[in-house]
Amino acid sequence: MQADSIFINFHLCDLKNILFYHIYDIKYINHACEIICMKNKPFRQVVLEHIELNWPINTKEIAKGLGMKPDNGAIKRISYHIKNLEKDEKVMTRRVGKALVAWPQEIERLRMIHELLRTG
Repeated sequence: MQADSIFINFHLCDLKNILFYHIYDIKYINHACEIICMKNKPFRQVVLEHIELNWPINTKEIAKGLGMKPDNGAIKRISYHIKNLEKDEKVMTRRVGKALVAWPQEIERLRMIHELLRTG
């Protein structure tokens, strides 16, 4: 058993070193577990969860946060899913220049309630 625990500790140290040397932004370390776990979820659900955690956020930031290279293919794929989430009334979007910015629908509802209380 002790040999197994030494083997596991050795691999955990290697993983920490790999994360330290190969991931330059600390933000990616926080999402490393999410990237590993997202294979079991539909991509649209992963995008929605990322928007709920980091709103307001644009498509390029979502791609970086999910460990994808933020090229045109990734941005178009994420934009497609964001537009479908908007049709399902789960997120709100707005164009800021060329960027598509998204935030959860629940936040918009809270903002409207705040406006009503403030004016009333």
